[in-house]
Amino acid sequence: MKIYSVGINKGEQLGGCKAFDVAMQKPCCLYSAFKFKNNHSYSISVLFQCGESWEVVIGDYELMSNPHALDRGSEAWTILPRHIWKHKEVTCSKKHNMRVIMKQPSPHWKQFGVYNFQLVNDNSSKTLSTEPT
Repeated sequence: MKIYSVGINKGEQLGGCKAFDVAMQKPCCLYSAFKFKNNHSYSISVLFQCGESWEVVIGDYELMSNPHALDRGSEAWTILPRHIWKHKEVTCSKKHNMRVIMKQPSPHWKQFGVYNFQLVNDNSSKTLSTEPT
């Protein structure tokens, strides 16, 4: 798994954006939730690639109430179940790619990301190694 880092410039604040891609082993319609432990990421987005296009499943979901402060969400375990996904019924029935994008606009957190990102279905979960860099 390759983690990409991109700088974000918002006015005078410098923050960042990280992303990782996952080649799915099963169609996305078989998964019922995403589960992970946050490491100071302010927000997370999840996209699925079906064919040539990307579908936003979760867009800029806020994980921390304040990106500049240590709060309960900054290191919390999070479950994002299918009922909050933008496309609850993803129609792609073949294997495809998933992209997870984490944002942290605050310059206070040089290290951020998610740990133990899991794709959960009703029978089991697959854990992906996602150590923040």
